[in-house]
Formats: sequence, C-alpha cells, structure tokens
Amino acid sequence: MFLGELIFSSADIVYSPIVPRPALAAAFTFQVTQISTSGSPSLAITIEHRNNDETSFSTAVALAAITSISSVDTYAATVANLRDLVRIKYVMSGTNTWARVFTFTPAPQ
Repeated sequence: MFLGELIFSSADIVYSPIVPRPALAAAFTFQVTQISTSGSPSLAITIEHRNNDETSFSTAVALAAITSISSVDTYAATVANLRDLVRIKYVMSGTNTWARVFTFTPAPQ
C-alpha cells in the first residue's frame, strides 16, 4: 500500500509521523522517481525507533546515500527487533538539490 509522496529541497531534516511498529520485524520500501542532476545531491533515509518509555529515537537502519537514479529506483531495508514507535528521517544535502520519494507501508516479516 502506498503511504505518501514527498518532494522536498529542504536542507533541514524531514521526519515522517511517528507510528506504532507494524511488527517486531518489518520491511520498508521507498521509490525514488526523481533526484536533481546538479548540485551534488545526496538523499539519506534512516529508519528510527524507540520504546514508549524512552524519550529519544535511535537508528534502526540507515540506507546507503542516494546520489543518482536510473529511471525509478527502489530501495528497501528489513529491520528486526523494532521498538514500539517508528519514524523515518529524510536528509537531503547538496546545493539547491531536490528529490521525489514515494514511501510504502512497511510489510511485517
């Protein structure tokens, strides 16, 4: 199931909404359909998690930086031992760079 589309050029960190984990282990999928071709783009996608009684998030998995695509590229990561709450962190770097990312519902594993 398609969750959402994100088009951004912000140099600030962008977070998804915080959601309950879909399962103890889950597969996350992202499709990058466009990324700027100039300005040395680099898109970092990190899946973060924390327990209900914790106050800060930690990295569950970080995908390799995305610097270019060929048509439409799909990126995926499977995370085991997810904590109670999950969010996705997107960081775009470069000079006047942008990206178009589709995020899909995590699949329980």
